[in-house]
Amino acid sequence: MARRFPLDGLLRARRLSEERAAATLERANHGRRAAEVAVDDARTRLTGLGFASPGHAGATALATPETWQIIAASRAASATTISELTGALHEASTKADLAAQQWGEARMRVSMIEKLGERHAAKVAAEDLAAEQLVLDEAALRRSLDKEDR
Repeated sequence: MARRFPLDGLLRARRLSEERAAATLERANHGRRAAEVAVDDARTRLTGLGFASPGHAGATALATPETWQIIAASRAASATTISELTGALHEASTKADLAAQQWGEARMRVSMIEKLGERHAAKVAAEDLAAEQLVLDEAALRRSLDKEDR
């Protein structure tokens, strides 16, 4: 006779909590990856904003002071953008780390109840086997007694 695990309801609730924590972790990791890509893209764009040297082909187009000022302002703006994106990346990483910690805690709470469930199942199985063995022993004893009575 299989008995229900008395903590089944709690186990279901903790599994739902773990699933929510896992979904939050996935969103946080996605946010971190997006922030990493944004920082990398901005750095790549900044690298492309160079000053042509006087001997470089096309240097005559960049020789005016206004052009140099535009490039310098563009590089400064890009550097500011990278700084802001790096701050956003730090924030996204912090959120992802916190989400990972919360998921780990939720997983641990589920694991504790699962272990209790496994112990319960083993105990029920042992009791069922003992009851079955008792029935078999009684049947064997009856057969033995029936043979003696004949």
